[in-house]
Amino acid sequence: MQLDVETQPELKDELGGSFYADAGAWKFIQADGTTFNGMLFGNSYGCLPETAILPQSIGPGETASGTVLLDVPALEGTLVLSYLGEDAWEWVIP
Repeated sequence: MQLDVETQPELKDELGGSFYADAGAWKFIQADGTTFNGMLFGNSYGCLPETAILPQSIGPGETASGTVLLDVPALEGTLVLSYLGEDAWEWVIP
């Protein structure tokens, strides 16, 4: 998935001071409500040139664009991006 990210300068006051949206920050909830227990960055790791991938860490007051590759076990479910230990954003697929 292609993401365009813009962080606010106030991010410097948050825990860690950076925004992360790499494959390790996501989880997949299958259509039956079961959370996938595997890693979402399995086979896709290394499939794109590094310049095409969203930076692993985005600091305060920065903008970044790039692709996040996720290996999900099904074509239906919900992708959840966690931020600061909380489920922050959800995308239902398809």
